Amino acid sequence: MNCGYKLIRTRFGGNLLMLNGYTYSKHSRSSNYYCSKKAHGCRAKVKLDHFGMIASESPCHNHDPPKYTITASVSNAAYKMIPTRRGKHLLIFGNYTFSQMNYTNNFYCSKKDSGCKARVKLSFDGSIQHAFTEHTHPPPKPVDYEIIKSQRGKQLLLINGYTFSRVSTRHWVCSTKFRDCKARLKMDEDGNIISLFNEHCHPRRKFARTVTGDLVRV
Repeated sequence: MNCGYKLIRTRFGGNLLMLNGYTYSKHSRSSNYYCSKKAHGCRAKVKLDHFGMIASESPCHNHDPPKYTITASVSNAAYKMIPTRRGKHLLIFGNYTFSQMNYTNNFYCSKKDSGCKARVKLSFDGSIQHAFTEHTHPPPKPVDYEIIKSQRGKQLLLINGYTFSRVSTRHWVCSTKFRDCKARLKMDEDGNIISLFNEHCHPRRKFARTVTGDLVRV
């Protein structure tokens, strides 16, 4: 037969077998691999011989292949990192946000608690080692922001020329002294903006970037 498959290392230290875009999990200590969607009724399976060659294959799946991307094809893919207030990072890739797991190179979809299993793993050089990009939900509406420091060293959040100061663990309000300004936002624990009211009663502030990359008010 053939060995036209790839083995993918999982976060639990095991291996997934990928063949024709589908992934298979190993059954105990045997050489049998069953479709990762077996729990959903898929009966596809692959058996390897003692040389690691495919001895038999039952490729009839009852679902489409997952959108799984291997190292080489995504290693140079562009992504964005945003530091969170807890010292971790939020990764933005393909218009989706991923939260850092325990300060490691593993990032899981910010909707993980809602059942989404999409994830990204980075190599030590910062390139994407592998990415599972099959989400169970549409991408969130992106809100780009940057964390800067005021002249007094206070942390501010900058969005479209407006600055916000933190008033509680998750809540930020417009940092100007205009009493009538009701602009405010709320973040989750991973640094995602989950609600934003960005209508201000005053002009934007102007900022310039220094040679060191810092933003200063002008």
